[in-house]
Amino acid sequence: MTTHRQKVTAENVLEHLAASSRPHWQLYADWCAAVDVPAVPATLTKLGRFFAAVPAAQSTATARVGALRAVHTLLGEPFPVAPTELSRPVRSGAGWVSATDALRGLPVTRYPAGLVGRRDGFLLLLLDRLHQTRRNARSVTEADIALTPALTITGIAIGRADPAETCWRCVVTRWLRVLGPAALGFRYTVHEILDPTFHRDGEHDCDVALSKDWRAAPTLLPAVDQHGWLAPHQPLSVRAISGITAQRQQAGQLSAENRALSRARPTTHHSLQDLASSYDAVDARLADLLLRTSRLLANNDGIYQT
Repeated sequence: MTTHRQKVTAENVLEHLAASSRPHWQLYADWCAAVDVPAVPATLTKLGRFFAAVPAAQSTATARVGALRAVHTLLGEPFPVAPTELSRPVRSGAGWVSATDALRGLPVTRYPAGLVGRRDGFLLLLLDRLHQTRRNARSVTEADIALTPALTITGIAIGRADPAETCWRCVVTRWLRVLGPAALGFRYTVHEILDPTFHRDGEHDCDVALSKDWRAAPTLLPAVDQHGWLAPHQPLSVRAISGITAQRQQAGQLSAENRALSRARPTTHHSLQDLASSYDAVDARLADLLLRTSRLLANNDGIYQT
């Protein structure tokens, strides 16, 4: 099986959003209902009126724009100021391997390489399979994940697939299995989980029951230093995420066997990442534009146009 998508409609789109994005969408949808205009599709004029009616700081405005863009993407509707092809958070084209192929090169055993490799696999899942932006990926929380009756993230089912090394459901359970003990500081348990002696190639991790301790982790994408220590309250930065995808998707990476024997190194930043503007940068610019125009619109009593 592969990743399955339930049909997203205007009625159920809220359950498909990251938990951190839901209040932003609900606020916008309520405002649209109050002024009797359709929430989708958005226009620059409509967004300007919304920001004028409900002021926000720059950071909140950027988060709002990201949430509204996510809804439009889920519904297949156009959104103002679409980013360019280079804004994709997952690399593609010559010189880059696909996210699925990148999984084959990720270490999943030994400490701390396996710890970092499992986290990076989960990051690739959010960006490639669930189409999260870099900023939204940082905001996915344990509340967005359900293990029963099926494994879902933001309402999207993650299916079992063969072989096990490219099974996205295994990517999720492998990371959550080690995240809990790592976040709680149980280093001995982390070493035990990552011990290659207990790892069998070809076996599905997602077939093994998962404890609930990972739900205590403050963030699902923590920074990890070169010694394998987690910064449990510090999610990866947008820039770090760009560096990780560049590193993991480079063609000609070491084999999985060799990578498993290597130790984790601090993420290096590649010049190519500077060529790729992200959704997040576009959303920040759009938010800034809306904040400036909303101040003008707030003092304009003209006819409302959508």
